[in-house]
Amino acid sequence: MKTLRTGKWQKHKQMMTNVHLVEYLPETMLFSEQSFHTLLQKYRKVVLKPDGGALGAGIVVVTSFSSDHYVVQMRHRKWHYANARQCYEGVKRITKGRDYVIQQYLYFAKVNNRLFDIRIMTQLNEHSRWIVTGMLTKVAYKGYAVTNPEEFVRPVESVLHKSSLGQSSVDQLMNELERISLEASRQLELYYPGLKIIGFDVGIDTEGHIWIIEPNFAPAIYWFKQLPEMRTYKNIIYYKQIKQNKKASPMNSVPATMTETYDDFYYYS
Repeated sequence: MKTLRTGKWQKHKQMMTNVHLVEYLPETMLFSEQSFHTLLQKYRKVVLKPDGGALGAGIVVVTSFSSDHYVVQMRHRKWHYANARQCYEGVKRITKGRDYVIQQYLYFAKVNNRLFDIRIMTQLNEHSRWIVTGMLTKVAYKGYAVTNPEEFVRPVESVLHKSSLGQSSVDQLMNELERISLEASRQLELYYPGLKIIGFDVGIDTEGHIWIIEPNFAPAIYWFKQLPEMRTYKNIIYYKQIKQNKKASPMNSVPATMTETYDDFYYYS
């Protein structure tokens, strides 16, 4: 049986085939010398991510301030270069020949001067139709580019109301988030027919535009325990049990331990 690739590049390509999703996907290419120069010249700031990476490990941000000033940042380390060629060679040394994707840099909205993104859980229901079973926001520490979900998990609507998005309609954004995630779920299922659950990391930029950062096929659900009430967490467990052919009740006690994977939750500073 053929093993399907589940890296960032393959998932991005599959979503790009859907005309209804294209506007919500950041411009993305496989990292190469040509793609590096093309996107950096176009956007002046780009982000590189390991194709199969998680937890924000190995992420590199490159900024072109001028024709003779380029900065490469990886977590708290920075390198300065005098031209684009030197900058590319510096990035090559960091990536060490591993598969990377390169994307336009996105400027996300903030709440209380902290960056945030949104986790949207979609699952197949008992009729094998995709539904949204939970949403939450992950908010970064002030001045940090990565969230600490143990401390800063919040309900989506409350964060949107307090965010820098200003007059954007929260109800409209909530409806749009649900519509986009369901469209993406149906599209991904066409290529990955065994999917039962997807955790979408989604960002909203300073103009109120929604961007799909990445779909995760083995999403962590423990974050939903951090919400003020447990109903959403129990709802996710309920639909997981349905697809596993187990007796399920949304109000049953939640298992004490669950096997969960950890996903990318990198934020653009």
